[in-house]
Amino acid sequence: MTKVMRKSVWAACGLLAVAAAKPLIAGEAAVGDVFLCHPGGGLPPVEVVVGKRETLGDVFAGEQMDAELAHTELVHVQMRGVTDRPLPEVGHSPFLLDVLQMCEAVAGRSSESLIGDFEGGYAMWKEAALNDGAGFFTVNPADAYWQMLSVTGQ
Repeated sequence: MTKVMRKSVWAACGLLAVAAAKPLIAGEAAVGDVFLCHPGGGLPPVEVVVGKRETLGDVFAGEQMDAELAHTELVHVQMRGVTDRPLPEVGHSPFLLDVLQMCEAVAGRSSESLIGDFEGGYAMWKEAALNDGAGFFTVNPADAYWQMLSVTGQ
């Protein structure tokens, strides 16, 4: 391999690395995608796996609502802290899709299946949303994860 060829290969690798690290553009997250979210306060990062995408219109199908509100996109995720010690997993949490822009997409990594009771957590959330007005998070998923653990005394 000539010196010029090596430079071309390294330049191409550099472009691939930049492309892989680009921030998420709203709407690109798909079921199975894995993200790494960094909280404030020096806490360890949190791995987030997308389990479901839907709009508020999907959740409240048949209900009258403002068209803009009906198109609000949600992402339902599983979260786990990334440390050298075991940490609890949050089986299901609903977020505004746009908050994933605060996280890094983990290039080349997707999750075939979710661990734990994602579907059960989603069903409980949806029932509460339909009956009691349960909401969704609009903050960095890592900050929400660490707040949940502090509330539960973990």
